[in-house]
Amino acid sequence: MRLPPLALVAAGAIAFAYLVQLGVMLAGHGWIADASGHPLAQDFLSFWSAGRIALSGHPAAAYDWPAMHAFQQQLMGHAWKGYLGWAYPPLFFLIAIPLALIPYTASFLSWVLAGLALYAAAIARVARERGAALLALAAPAALGCAMPGQNGFLSAALIAGALLQLQARPLLAGMLLGLLTYKPHLGLLIPVALIFGGYWRAFFSAAVTTIMILILSWLMAPDSLAA
Repeated sequence: MRLPPLALVAAGAIAFAYLVQLGVMLAGHGWIADASGHPLAQDFLSFWSAGRIALSGHPAAAYDWPAMHAFQQQLMGHAWKGYLGWAYPPLFFLIAIPLALIPYTASFLSWVLAGLALYAAAIARVARERGAALLALAAPAALGCAMPGQNGFLSAALIAGALLQLQARPLLAGMLLGLLTYKPHLGLLIPVALIFGGYWRAFFSAAVTTIMILILSWLMAPDSLAA
């Protein structure tokens, strides 16, 4: 399916407007960090904070709400009543730790840009139209995900990748779906859909992947699972 040129022009204009908005906010210290370089209260702060805590040798502390809150206040440089918790399985530290090795602003931008690339490429493959990537970037949800540094781009890419492989490579599709264990609520309906669709190989592959993630998480940080 080829997209109308007008749709691509409109999508490009919207995506460019998003870019300008983020650029203005970044320059005005209203997006990632304040004028002093302290992080603002965004979702990404929980990823980076957890990574830094894990690097200190005590990953289980990331699941300790008071300790995590105190650490985030220290990073932000002021008292803050809010809270950005860490509710992901220990295996997600494999993403959080590398991010925490980079200064906060650079890490935030790297995370968002990498996620955008995966998301846009996956959507284009599913739609079998390169222009669909532009439409995906112009979606309001893309801006809503980029601004706080959420992991929605990664989740969307995993789901899209699973859909692409479901017919030809069901085992791979199941593995991709199993990786969504870091967002358990996304898996509430996916197993049901696989069962009703008769995709049993993908279903069992996803189940095995989920079990392996739990085992690896326990091996990596047994105290974290208890927390």
